[in-house]
Amino acid sequence: MTGAGSAGEPLGTGAASAVVLASRGSHVFVADRDGDRANNTVSRIKGDGGRASAVVADVSLESDCLRLAQTAAKASSRVDILVNNAALSPFSLVENTSVTTWNEVMATNATAAMLMVKHCTPWFREGSAIINIAALAAFRPVLGKAAYIASKGALDALTRAFAIELGPRGVRANCVCPGQIWAPMVARKYATAPEATAAREERRHASVMNTEGTAWDVAALVAFLASADARWITGQTIFVDGGESLQSSKS
Repeated sequence: MTGAGSAGEPLGTGAASAVVLASRGSHVFVADRDGDRANNTVSRIKGDGGRASAVVADVSLESDCLRLAQTAAKASSRVDILVNNAALSPFSLVENTSVTTWNEVMATNATAAMLMVKHCTPWFREGSAIINIAALAAFRPVLGKAAYIASKGALDALTRAFAIELGPRGVRANCVCPGQIWAPMVARKYATAPEATAAREERRHASVMNTEGTAWDVAALVAFLASADARWITGQTIFVDGGESLQSSKS
């Protein structure tokens, strides 16, 4: 699982998904660029009695993707579940976006998923599952996130490409699109903003349920899609957004 490190509460979608998958019996390989963050998630999983290993990897590099795939496969000579969660989300208007920033975001958010599937494919078996974590923003754009939006849109499209290519082998691929999730990046942003309370309240009302999601909501869907219960679901994009995608886009 890429981008699954943690630095305390609240957990991000990667870390929460790792914890839930481990609780259901998976040996989770927690990949993160930051070794301390990867070890934090592993410690939590092991504290709950689960199995996990930390792997320091920058998935924007093909060599690290290959090493991660080989490390995971070595445990059981197969890869049952691949969750592509690693992401960068810098704020930058198009007129200010450098090619360097664009390439970094695309490499981490989209190209990395292709590379992970490329190098895990020899280890996939019938029943294996690929789960890509995209974002509602790919369908309902937000200001200043062009690179992020493009990369998540690419990840959504890649999901269907993976599904038709690997389906004949019994491998499924699905895409999860979270909405307004209370996750680390958002929590850090609102921890210092003077209008934090009002802004968070506005986030809650973005959904038709007038509630804010958590990483655990995403993790529950990831676990389902990884399970045999979802054996006939592939090539799908599923929103975890409290119905936010049903609302009309804001101008």
